[in-house]
Amino acid sequence: MSKVLYVEPDDEITDLVEKIRRSGEEEELVFVLPHRGNVLQSPLNLRLLQQYSRSFVKRTAIVSGDPRVQQLAKSAGFPTFASVQAFERGVQVVRPHPPVETPVLGDGEDGESPNGGDGMAPVGARAAAAAMVTEPAWAPTPERAPSPGRVPGPPTTPRRPAGPMPLPRRGRDRRRAFYYLAAAIFLVGLLLLFLVAPSATVTLTLAATPIQTSNPIQGTTDPSLANSPDHVLTTVATADETSQFQAKPTGQKTLPATAATAQLVMQTDLKNVADFTVPKGTEFDTSTTPQIKFYATQDTLVHFGDPDPNTGISTSNPIPVQDGTPEGQGNVGANTITQWPSNPCGPNGQYNKICSPSDLTVTNPQPASGGADAKQVVTASAGDVSGWQKQVDDLKGSLTAKVKSDMQGKAGGNLQPAVDPGGSGQTISTDVTPLPKADDQYSTNTITVTIHGKGAFYNPADVKKLVRGDLQGQVPQGEQLSDTITVTDPKVTQASDDGTVIFSSTGSGYAQPIVNVQGLKDQFAGQSEDSVKNTARLKIAQLQDVSIDRSFFHLWFLPLFSGHIEVKQKVVAEAQQR
Repeated sequence: MSKVLYVEPDDEITDLVEKIRRSGEEEELVFVLPHRGNVLQSPLNLRLLQQYSRSFVKRTAIVSGDPRVQQLAKSAGFPTFASVQAFERGVQVVRPHPPVETPVLGDGEDGESPNGGDGMAPVGARAAAAAMVTEPAWAPTPERAPSPGRVPGPPTTPRRPAGPMPLPRRGRDRRRAFYYLAAAIFLVGLLLLFLVAPSATVTLTLAATPIQTSNPIQGTTDPSLANSPDHVLTTVATADETSQFQAKPTGQKTLPATAATAQLVMQTDLKNVADFTVPKGTEFDTSTTPQIKFYATQDTLVHFGDPDPNTGISTSNPIPVQDGTPEGQGNVGANTITQWPSNPCGPNGQYNKICSPSDLTVTNPQPASGGADAKQVVTASAGDVSGWQKQVDDLKGSLTAKVKSDMQGKAGGNLQPAVDPGGSGQTISTDVTPLPKADDQYSTNTITVTIHGKGAFYNPADVKKLVRGDLQGQVPQGEQLSDTITVTDPKVTQASDDGTVIFSSTGSGYAQPIVNVQGLKDQFAGQSEDSVKNTARLKIAQLQDVSIDRSFFHLWFLPLFSGHIEVKQKVVAEAQQR
């Protein structure tokens, strides 16, 4: 079916192009122009319309009652019709003609049709009458006398075609050319696929000598030693991390009063005073007011030393005493405890007739200390200590992980820690501010946790490279190391954080004949299977077997291009040879 598109009087060429663009999948378009439309009065606009119709693969027809538009449209190659009815009957304009005034115009105002026409191309019977005109109005018509005996009859109505006249088939012709081109491309591609796509894999089974190595390898931080055949270079990295938190105690307790203590000495100017004992509990008093009583805490044997050469006074050994009342007031100053009520030279002493109190005196050369009154103090409760210990443990864990990460970052991302089974090779140490015991008197303090790390690192690839080197060193002259070698991951058997490490790693492989793979592929190209096998046996002395696996194109010959042939090598130990 054709899609009919009505053109408004004020439409421009861009509007017609937009109608073509929006026409969708319709291949045949019919533009119906108004009587007073000017959009296709220009040959340039008609050429643009034709160009866009072809670019969108559309077959476009023009319906217009304007002789000028008909003339220009036919010149531009458009199928041209005088009316929609003429298009439906397939009657194209042969020669442009002026509109037939009489059948079109009615008694309406402004020249409009009495049936409400809007100036579009004539329709119905009037359009058919207009379509019958085959000569332009301005062309003179030759007058011809009617034939004798011929009576003019009514005009003969043109035969109505079975359906609308088809539009030009240029788009179909173009698509037919595309079909031919696609078919040609398909045939060429099929030929290329047949010749180029096939591929083949030739597997060569070679007799080879097994080789292996398991020599220990040593790691060192000395670059000069690392160049030796059994050494690899290691590195040492260090890191330190610190964190703190406030330990604020919440416990309380009452401290009991404590008694002050002091050391007393006796002095005398008497000669040859015999040793005597001061019994435990002997009273000594201060010279202050109020008087504070101190008592000997143990039995003390008093012995006087040699007299001072200048003063002639002898001094005794110390006598420990303690305040009789637990109190802070007992912390008296030096030379304050001077009274000895039971002084044998005193008024009531047994030697008062022989000596006087000034001959045997007592004093405390140093102040008394340790006396305290009872008081409430802040202590570290059991809950406090437990919480602080948990914080310390958490910081140890997080800081240790950070230290290890820092060391890894300094060593390099491709290196691994060298830690032996006993854990040596990486040292982690901790410094923590001491915590109090539960119920100890304690004040708010800052707890500091510091982690120190030091460790050795190595590159496993360096160790494996040495193992491969050991295998390569065992390959006889004229042979090569097979691709199918196995090297185990290095294991650290002994390590120190100074970078001294011992590794163990094993390697195994085969020493096989040298095969010119590219040369064989060039010789295999285009050859039959038998020729390929014969060529391989001639070129390789230790060849055991040849197998060929081809792609889905099972031709009687291998691919013509060596690039489509893959040569694989499979080795077997000499003991497994067939």
